[in-house]
Amino acid sequence: GAYFHPKMVSNFIQTFGRLPLQCYGQTEYCGCGLVTVAPIADTTTSVCSSTSSGYCMPGTTMRLMTVGDGSQYSIKQNPPTGELYVHSDAMFSSYLGDQKGTEEVLDDDGWFKTGDVGQLNPDGTISIIERLSEDYKLVNGRFAHAGMLNQAYAMSTLCKHVFVYANKAAAFLVAAVEVDVAALNDCAMLPSSARELAAKAHENPKGPATKKLLEMPEIEELYLREFARIAEENEFNAYEVIRGVVLDAREWNSESGLLTASGKLCKPELLRLYQERLDKLALDLWKRSPEFLDPEHFIDKKGKGKGKDTTPVTSPRG
Repeated sequence: GAYFHPKMVSNFIQTFGRLPLQCYGQTEYCGCGLVTVAPIADTTTSVCSSTSSGYCMPGTTMRLMTVGDGSQYSIKQNPPTGELYVHSDAMFSSYLGDQKGTEEVLDDDGWFKTGDVGQLNPDGTISIIERLSEDYKLVNGRFAHAGMLNQAYAMSTLCKHVFVYANKAAAFLVAAVEVDVAALNDCAMLPSSARELAAKAHENPKGPATKKLLEMPEIEELYLREFARIAEENEFNAYEVIRGVVLDAREWNSESGLLTASGKLCKPELLRLYQERLDKLALDLWKRSPEFLDPEHFIDKKGKGKGKDTTPVTSPRG
């Protein structure tokens, strides 16, 4: 996904005697960890046609680690799958002035946690199949930069945290939201039908009134309108607008595992808790509006994405 500098290509040819087809690497371990090289002649071989990222580079050691409880990614699966850890003599020592960030990406033995999910293939290559954090690739080919979107949508006074999610088969976003019950009670736009429940929820955020409040369609619509407003202010593309929400008043913190020690969203734990509900929500939305699942959605006849001026940003019911 990046430009090969001529000097890098030259170094690869000197090392392998062949051109690199693709590589995988990150700055933190100072180079390429995986490489696929062009076969000498036969371009129909599995090495050339493989969707893997290639073989581990000399001088680099890699291992896969089971993610969470192993329900989604486990080294005991066939083929083994897990978060890719990397180690080499060229490893970085730390992020300058960011000890917490360093501790999050280096384990106790100095292995770098890439945040990518790798799959070990029978031929010894590794395929990068998922990203544990940040971006989602939508079915329409667009990328939703989750880190940026999470921060932008969490600027709403009605939210404490927002976790944007994209089903692999969808061309739109849904989200789990940690609701600020006190702010919701004080919201001037709160529907009159919800005010009594909101007051009770404010008094006892863990009580049954809170659950009833967050299940009201009017409250869901309130959040969707709020997110549509934020999207419009930030000039987001239509595929970056949140189309459905799972509202929750439980606290997201490091004790619950939903946030890291430095206060960042912990994607594996959030997925464990919310993914099933978010997938169901995405499916329900598609049944109501099938165009959301269409790979051509938000793409014009020339195959280019519609610009910010030609794609209106509205709530799903707006």
